Amino acid sequence: MSNIILKKIKIRIALLLCAWMLLSAPTTQAFVAPAVKISAKHLDAALELAAKVSGKVLTPATRKAALTQLRNAVVKHGEEAILVARKGGLELITAAEKYGDDVWKFASRAPEGARALAMHPRELLPLTRRIGTEVLQIEAKAPGLAKQVVRNFGDDGVRYFGKHVPAGDATRLVGYAKKADSQAARQMLLEIYQKRGTHFLDKLSWKHIMAGGLSASMITAAYQISDGVQEGLTTVAENSPETFNKTVSHTIDRITQPFIIPATFFGIGLAAIWLFRYYRRAKKKVDHS
Repeated sequence: MSNIILKKIKIRIALLLCAWMLLSAPTTQAFVAPAVKISAKHLDAALELAAKVSGKVLTPATRKAALTQLRNAVVKHGEEAILVARKGGLELITAAEKYGDDVWKFASRAPEGARALAMHPRELLPLTRRIGTEVLQIEAKAPGLAKQVVRNFGDDGVRYFGKHVPAGDATRLVGYAKKADSQAARQMLLEIYQKRGTHFLDKLSWKHIMAGGLSASMITAAYQISDGVQEGLTTVAENSPETFNKTVSHTIDRITQPFIIPATFFGIGLAAIWLFRYYRRAKKKVDHS
């Protein structure tokens, strides 16, 4: 009786082992797939492209070390590691060796920012860990811009910039924010841009901003012009008379300033014509008398 029980137990154990091997086989294959698919020749070609991006020549020792790093990255991150190595250059491989696997992880999520991360890992890695890969997306638009966006618009501003703001608008927004007279004005600038986009920025006078700074009244004026002057100014007048006065004054200055010089010359011309005619009439009276 005991032999029969032992046989049954052995059979069940064998069945369980077979089931475990069958279930674990796909996982094992998926894990080793990247290493199998990427040949040494393919890795070597990727290193050559990375060296061209960096403007360097691979020595045998450098090639061997970089090849090991890249192969390990492919095992963990798949073929995406090949792409970011080509974009980031040899500096990306060096940065990953020094600062850890986060370099590959973040570069794989934002390949367009791989080169920026490779060149400035010490500054960009902490920001990316805290905020997200939007930091690298901003850096891809304009190197050095991410820190300025953080300074002027905060972490949430970085997340918005990375996903929604084109390169040209990003540099303009940061430039105007640097001239803002308060943090409230900077926040208003971004909030209205989120509603109106480039059309709103086009209504701001960069000459006035660069000369005298950016105030809330200037932002309000540009917003109302982009949204319809009459209805907007009515709302401002009801809710904030002081802002309304500043807004109207600023708007009138912008509208009338181009006409001041021509109007002055026109007035001088009219006065000269009137004086000439007056002189002729007076001379005629003297001659007749």
